[in-house]
Amino acid sequence: MALEPTHQIDQSELASKITLGGFNIDWTTEPSVEVVEKLVRKHLALRPNAQVKVTPFTASAFNSLFAVYCSKGQFIMRVTLPVAPKVKTSSEVATLLFIREKTDIPVPQIMAYDANVHNELGFEWILMERIAAVPLREKWAQMSWLKKAMLVQKMVHFQAQLFRQKLSNIGNLYKESDARNFKSRQQRNSSYDVGEVVLPWRFVSNPAVHRGPYKTSQEYVGVLLRLLLNDANKYLRSDDEDNIKQGENMRQVHDKLQIMVNRLFVHSDVPEVTALLHRDLNDANILVSEEGDLVGIVDWECVAAVPLWQACRLPQFLEGPTCDKPPTPPKGEAPDNMYMESLEVYEQKQLRKFFLEEMQRVEPEWMRMFQTERLRTDILLAIEVSDNEFIIGAVKQWLSGVVQGRQVESLTDAIRNSLRKT
Repeated sequence: MALEPTHQIDQSELASKITLGGFNIDWTTEPSVEVVEKLVRKHLALRPNAQVKVTPFTASAFNSLFAVYCSKGQFIMRVTLPVAPKVKTSSEVATLLFIREKTDIPVPQIMAYDANVHNELGFEWILMERIAAVPLREKWAQMSWLKKAMLVQKMVHFQAQLFRQKLSNIGNLYKESDARNFKSRQQRNSSYDVGEVVLPWRFVSNPAVHRGPYKTSQEYVGVLLRLLLNDANKYLRSDDEDNIKQGENMRQVHDKLQIMVNRLFVHSDVPEVTALLHRDLNDANILVSEEGDLVGIVDWECVAAVPLWQACRLPQFLEGPTCDKPPTPPKGEAPDNMYMESLEVYEQKQLRKFFLEEMQRVEPEWMRMFQTERLRTDILLAIEVSDNEFIIGAVKQWLSGVVQGRQVESLTDAIRNSLRKT
């Protein structure tokens, strides 16, 4: 069946409510464990009498995961709601295939998938191998400094590999066979196409918006700004005073951002060079062995090809406040929580420094982008977080300094310092 992009959420499969504060989803029909087992048997070509165990594993807003145990190993069946029908599943599959083909980043192998809800399960699904490992957060505190440094070194290697796999245009990745009948099709990389962007939150609440692929940063950021303005206007149409105030703040942020976007993003007809960015390289999605060795990276849904200036960012597990000196251990008593937290912040800063030094050695162009394009990445962050009522004041203050040409700290630091004062 030809894959046609669509943006209408199938209400027969879920209950959803778009509110001024976000997007709420409830599962109205639970996936059948019996049907999941039937699909597993079929696609793993198991004998009729082979034992198969399927148990609920975890769940998120969009997905329900089932653990699968059988004679051929352990697997994960991820069942997803049609929040971005066909394209979300198809893009994730293509991204994982691309990474396995082009890099040595350890990602799950796809065993089978169905990007259409019109099947016996009634949901889109992906059957993939389960990596035998645990989340980094379960081992981090027990890992030696050497193990942590070795893991950081591997992350540099992996991110450099993604950076080197250059693509064209801004959007999500699809297999050519899936993307062949897309309404918007752009230049191919081997057997892959860059197509529409999948599932940023404001795209979900604005189903009619153009989702790409985008040719340039100017076009891409321009769409995000229009989405911000749309959401601000929704708040302004509310009868609630707090919502109206939030809408006014968002409108002011939009106007200042528009000034900066006009300065920083020039018009061009040349398609942008892009690379894949995994935004959530946190200690839940990085998997390690019992000994603390990095053995897998998961959660590749909604990973997009983005401009190179956006692709060069620290992995999330290394982001945090700055601490230049190690804390002094308490005398004559066991370390308390405050000391351990301060020590963790200091170690994180040192590992962050090591990451950047290693990246300079491995991929200098990544470092050049990281060092010179901070303002553009901060502008993008301002767009993304400006609907948060708790930090929009810090965003407004930071933007005022930027528009006036004053030397200012990074937006991340400005937000962190603002929250520290509250």
